[in-house]
Amino acid sequence: MLATQTFPKQRRLRKRKEFVYTQTQGRRVRAGCLLGLITHNSLGFCRLGLTVSKKVGNAVLRNQIRRRLRELFRKNLKVKAFPVDLVIVAFPGTSTALLGEAFSRLVRKMRVSA
Repeated sequence: MLATQTFPKQRRLRKRKEFVYTQTQGRRVRAGCLLGLITHNSLGFCRLGLTVSKKVGNAVLRNQIRRRLRELFRKNLKVKAFPVDLVIVAFPGTSTALLGEAFSRLVRKMRVSA
């Protein structure tokens, strides 16, 4: 795999306290089946955290949704430019077919309110 196609650890929210802080203090942006929770950081780049509950579907579907969201994040240069921590929550009824459109709307709403 090429270095540009990886999802490095520095781009991820990895600790529970980072998720909790973003979920409690973050600004909420809703786009279809996704909810984005956003807090500013001082790192100069965007970090991503994903939450897909068991209500969304079986383990296979949840993992497909996570993989697809990571790919959309990795390929979207507009999101990476924001110095924010972003937690994306997928709601029940989410399908991998609708993720691209919902993610694009989420980014547009983030950009407008940033």
